[in-house]
Amino acid sequence: MNYYRLIILILLSLNIGCNETYIVNDTNIKVNITSIEQLADNAYNNQVWEDVIKYYRKLIKISPHEPELFFRVGNAHSHLGETDSAIVAYKKALETDQFNSKILHNLGVAQLRESTKTFVKLKEHTNLNDPLNTRSRLVINAIVELLNKESMTKFEN
Repeated sequence: MNYYRLIILILLSLNIGCNETYIVNDTNIKVNITSIEQLADNAYNNQVWEDVIKYYRKLIKISPHEPELFFRVGNAHSHLGETDSAIVAYKKALETDQFNSKILHNLGVAQLRESTKTFVKLKEHTNLNDPLNTRSRLVINAIVELLNKESMTKFEN
């Protein structure tokens, strides 16, 4: 009979030990998430774009349905001139917040920048006499003018 009591005591001790470990780990996770959020926000506010991407991607692994995290990653990619990656991040943000005006706006700007690259390539690979060369120059000028006006009324956050 004492043998069974000893086994029960050991099992209860192990169970309590496991529960305490879980609680400590849960607290550590909450502290770690807060630390990562602070690092991410500081990097964003200080415009350290590579760090913004790194820290917000860590947060995305924890909260993959939070559109603001993808939005910030998109903004960082945009600042680094990585329009393809910015577009991907903005589209991911729209999956959970499809009518968010900030995300839609920044996605549109990134798409304009990306489309400019296509028209520049068209201009470079057509003869001056080709009507598409003229059209590409007109489109490039229009987009550049639009983006310049856009940058004067910069909206990002």
